[in-house]
Amino acid sequence: TKQQIVFDTPVKDCKTQDDITVNIDVLIVFQIVNATTFIYGLGPEKLDDLLRAAQEEVLRNMAKTIPVEHIFDLHGANMDVWTKELNQTFECYGVKIISFTVRNVQIPADMARDFEDKTLYESKTVEKRVQQESDQLTLNNEEEQQKVKEEKDNARMAAEEEAVTNKAKLTKEVRETIATSQKEIALRDAQRDAAVADITTTCELDIAQMQGEIMQLRQGTEAQMEMETGKLEAEAEAYERQKRSQASSEAASKMSMGKKALAEAEGAAASAFAARRAQERELARLKILETLAHNSNVKIVTSLENNSGLAPDNSLVAQVVQQGMEAFRMKMAEMTSNSVAKLDMGTVMSGGLVRPVPPVQQKM
Repeated sequence: TKQQIVFDTPVKDCKTQDDITVNIDVLIVFQIVNATTFIYGLGPEKLDDLLRAAQEEVLRNMAKTIPVEHIFDLHGANMDVWTKELNQTFECYGVKIISFTVRNVQIPADMARDFEDKTLYESKTVEKRVQQESDQLTLNNEEEQQKVKEEKDNARMAAEEEAVTNKAKLTKEVRETIATSQKEIALRDAQRDAAVADITTTCELDIAQMQGEIMQLRQGTEAQMEMETGKLEAEAEAYERQKRSQASSEAASKMSMGKKALAEAEGAAASAFAARRAQERELARLKILETLAHNSNVKIVTSLENNSGLAPDNSLVAQVVQQGMEAFRMKMAEMTSNSVAKLDMGTVMSGGLVRPVPPVQQKM
């Protein structure tokens, strides 16, 4: 198993090297590495007895080699030697001792008090000696501080006196320097103002001369530019008129050539498009008749009714419209007949109307 087991049992009345009885508390951590060997070879009850006996033997042997004044050094000491010795005893039973640690050591109470008093006496003796040395150092330091303070005070007062003297001397020198500087500054200011006035006058004169020259140059340049600009505008206008005249002439020539070509093309294609144009005229005429037929305000009667005076409601307007329609039909028939004669097409009566017949249909 991987579980570690803690075994804690104090060992009492252990004799030290100087035959003093002490009590030692030890913490043992072990592990069962071979369960089968442990169960059949030792068992839990015998393990407890064997551990107690082995622990007691190890501690008593250890205590015999250590005087009582060093017995407390066992706290945190290296116990690898005793751990190996215990493992030699328990390996055959499948038990492994992992660590062997001394938790506590107790010596007789009166001896502990003696050790404590001895330790306290030595500590107090050291404390008194250190306190005496500290007091002596403090006294020496105070005397040294007083001496240094007096020396520093004397040096400070001497420095202050010297500083006052130097300050008065420096103040005098500063005042003299300031007066001299102010005088030089006033002189330099006057010289500067005179130089500035001279330079300003000279600059203004130069500027006036330069402005006059600039004005003359500007006027001459503007006159020259206006002359050249007028010349260029006149040339540009003449060039533009010339180009427009040429363009108009060429455009008129091209338009006349185009119209001539279009007329020639229409003359050449007149016979080929005769049937189509006749059809378009017929479609336009039918469109007019369809529009009239869908007009609810128009009343249409036959020629017989019109000739017999049988107009709806004997309406004079209706009669006039009927006569107009008859005249329009006759005019359309005349136009169709003339077109057919010109195009060498035949005619046929259909629905009381003279309708053109293309030459192709006549042959068929």
